[in-house]
Amino acid sequence: MVLVPRKDDLKERIRGKIIITLFLGIGMLLIPVILTITDPMFIIAKYKFRLANGSILHQLLESEMEGGRYAIYLFNITNADKFMSGEDYKLKLEEIGPFTYVEYRSHDKLKFSDSGEMSYIPRMRAQFILEESVADTRDVQIVMPNIPMLSATTILHSSPLFIKNLYSIIVRELRSTAIVKMDAHKYLWGYEDPVLTVANNLVPGLIHFKTTGILDRFYDNGTKYQMVLSTEEASKFQIKSVTKYRNAEVWSAEDIPDSTTVFNDTYEGMAYPPLISTSTPINIYRLGVCRTYGVEFCGIKSSEYGPNAFVYKFRNDTFYNTRLCDGKGFCPQGIMDMSRCFFGIPMAMSKGHFLDADPALMNRIEGLKPDPGIHSSHMVIEPKIGLTLETSLSLQVNIMVGDVSYNSDASQFSNMVVPLAHFKIIQPELPSIAITALRLIYITVPKVVLITEIILVIAGLLLLGYSVKLIYTYYIFTIQSIDEKKAETLLVKKDKN
Repeated sequence: MVLVPRKDDLKERIRGKIIITLFLGIGMLLIPVILTITDPMFIIAKYKFRLANGSILHQLLESEMEGGRYAIYLFNITNADKFMSGEDYKLKLEEIGPFTYVEYRSHDKLKFSDSGEMSYIPRMRAQFILEESVADTRDVQIVMPNIPMLSATTILHSSPLFIKNLYSIIVRELRSTAIVKMDAHKYLWGYEDPVLTVANNLVPGLIHFKTTGILDRFYDNGTKYQMVLSTEEASKFQIKSVTKYRNAEVWSAEDIPDSTTVFNDTYEGMAYPPLISTSTPINIYRLGVCRTYGVEFCGIKSSEYGPNAFVYKFRNDTFYNTRLCDGKGFCPQGIMDMSRCFFGIPMAMSKGHFLDADPALMNRIEGLKPDPGIHSSHMVIEPKIGLTLETSLSLQVNIMVGDVSYNSDASQFSNMVVPLAHFKIIQPELPSIAITALRLIYITVPKVVLITEIILVIAGLLLLGYSVKLIYTYYIFTIQSIDEKKAETLLVKKDKN
């Protein structure tokens, strides 16, 4: 005997199926919406790249990492005798290089606090890369401005007349000249000149170091720093303060700080807070320079890792100078005064080859060829996570010579900004873990999520379609049940009659 289900039982089964299919169908359609709104991969990436004990960034910061590559070009003087004699009005320069170095950076005494801060003592060293250089720095002879002599002569130009005269006599006796010839290694990493001792004896405490070189000052091992950065999401990687411990042989808690600088909207350039916008204010700080570089948004660029990234360039007011103002309203722009960073040595930073600088700076210089295609600088930042994808900087180190007409050996350089070296700085490739994260966030996961969303939407629509069919069937059964009950009622009435 075959049992035929009652219509009421069928209706109940259909009703149960309707509830299940509607729930599943709506759920499958809601999941893609939730995935789009919440972006779970971004949440995971933010957690992975948080600044905290045991995080990925903690592990990276604890190990020595490559900070950048420096291609250095020195400006060799080709007419030293004619310029010093006054026969040539312009100083003729030729660029010799590149001399390439890799900077390695580590973070000592790295600590995370409960107050949303991270502190450490940065350590930096530079390693020469011969195969990427024009030659060994020790094998290349160069003719360059004498940094110690021109610096001391400039620093003393405002001293009393008898000190200036005494200084000039001693300098001549020591045979210290305004132009020197030596190998590139000494010029970069420091050479001695007795004029430093003379200047310090005349004005005690003026200069505390014995050697002077371009990289020697940037990598001053006699100065220690402690940096404090924010670890909070809204201001992650933002520098809060930098404390300098001058002439500290061994850094310790007992050392007396020389100075503390507090910053706003300033970063080291490695990374930034997540979800930055084109209007987010950004300044870059570099140890050894002790000045900030203001940058501004200038466009959008696609990257090989997937995201559209923000492109930044130096702000016009970054290279602003007042030191060379003549008191008559003329202030040649395009250079950044860095003398306070170099303990009084009148050094200045500019764009490569005085690009975008006041043309007056090259009135007595020959050999510079500013080219936006070569000497422009830019940074590319991924805005979602805040990683710096690409950095290319073209910067030039100069010496600002003041009114040194009182000294006949240096007078030809009076009131000149003399180029010393041009730096081309390139950011190294991102760590593999960062590249993997970017590809997951922007390429792999979005594809998987898109396919999943399409499948869920199709499945959800099919289930909702099936639910409609079940609702229609349920409706038909309900109508039939009503008709059958009416028929039964009529039969009962007839029987009674």
